[in-house]
Amino acid sequence: MRILTGLTACLCVLISAYIPTVHAQRAQFLHDSLKQFVFADEPVIVIRNVRVITGDGSSTRENQSILIRKGRILQIGANPLVPDDARIVDGSDLTALPGLVMMHEHLFYASSKGQIGNYGDLQPVAFPRLYLAHGVTTMRTAGSLEPINELQIKRGIIEGRFIGPEMDITAPYLEGPGSFLYQAEPIESPDEAQRIVEFWVQQGATSFKAYNFISRENLGAAIEQAHAHDFKVTGHLCSVTFAEAIDLGIDNIEHGINSATDFMVGKKADVCKLYNAAAYTAGLDVNSARIRALIKKLVDANVAITSTLAVFADYGTRRTRPTDDALSVLSEEARQRYLQTKKGMPAAMAAMADDALKVEMAFQRAFVQAGGLLLAGTDPTGLGGTIAGFGTLWQMELLVEAGFTPLEAIRIATRNGAEYLEKLADIGTLAPGKQADIMLVRGRPDDDINYLRNVEVVFKNGIGYKSRELIDSVKGMVGK
Repeated sequence: MRILTGLTACLCVLISAYIPTVHAQRAQFLHDSLKQFVFADEPVIVIRNVRVITGDGSSTRENQSILIRKGRILQIGANPLVPDDARIVDGSDLTALPGLVMMHEHLFYASSKGQIGNYGDLQPVAFPRLYLAHGVTTMRTAGSLEPINELQIKRGIIEGRFIGPEMDITAPYLEGPGSFLYQAEPIESPDEAQRIVEFWVQQGATSFKAYNFISRENLGAAIEQAHAHDFKVTGHLCSVTFAEAIDLGIDNIEHGINSATDFMVGKKADVCKLYNAAAYTAGLDVNSARIRALIKKLVDANVAITSTLAVFADYGTRRTRPTDDALSVLSEEARQRYLQTKKGMPAAMAAMADDALKVEMAFQRAFVQAGGLLLAGTDPTGLGGTIAGFGTLWQMELLVEAGFTPLEAIRIATRNGAEYLEKLADIGTLAPGKQADIMLVRGRPDDDINYLRNVEVVFKNGIGYKSRELIDSVKGMVGK
């Protein structure tokens, strides 16, 4: 295996020896420099007179109180016991909902600088803060460019040196020869695929993502090795079709129909011919027998789909996104680069992207109606306007635009993610006994999903963080 040698490999072994020790720990104390972002961290907290969305799809409960003790939800009800030593939080005009569980996230900002090896800029401080500020309390990174750094970020959050969500760190992309990702090790044999999976299991990665150019044989070997550790494999596919990946045992597929090559005319086995996804997707009929058969195959095999509508919407005619607030966290260089790229998008291409987005929305609705497990992700890449946290809430709004109710969209971004990660006993819904991961937003997102933009406080493990202060702390940092 050529991926790591010499001193770098030794460093990884030393890190791996430590990471499993801290993996299950919870930070008891934050570094002094981070305490300014804490709203509440008392052992006993009661949020009173709050509207509650449980995340399981049931109706909203009015005038509830949530009792939190030592990071867990003890009671939810109209008249729970209020201990004398409790910190009281007034929930009037606020809605409590579960912390978001987002499934296609990154700790790098996609760069358009066009330099080899400089596709993404690591965001160790800004992105974790932005995710948490917008309600994300658990996230899966869907592909890593700097895995050791990302494992260190995860460790820093656990130890209280950083602020951010709990993280499921995905190993480096499982990729074949020909990738545009300079950081991706090209896998050329099944043995190499299995060695790479085994290596990153030992370093502390907890999931895997296949990418465009991997072959069927090598993907199958990687899936087999990951499953031997009860770890899951997702994929942004191209050389391998959806149907082929399902037969190989893949657990999750990213993006949806716009990354499927099953219906491409002249598709050759194990060959990825990168294409204009919008041009290809815009012409698909979701009601066709072939796509309906593919949906059935996905559902029958329990393969989840991760929705990433926001990153594709940014290519279209929605020139009002991202908001000025979102643009304020970008460096001046990154902001100007994004605005120029957006302005220069040909009108015909933007219109085609809009049509492709409609097809993707229809596909995701049909998938859920057939019984499929739909997950939600931000995917802060693309043109650069889908930014961690801000893009997360835009993704929620687009799910509603796709035809899901606000409560259904919230369930997709909370309970469904927890179910896929097999953490539903602890997170994903609001219920007694669960971890106190709670968003507090002003207004009624069950009536209008746009109220999710009014995040005021986010509790993770029972510690409440100030959303606005977290956002303001990273203005101008992203994309430097």
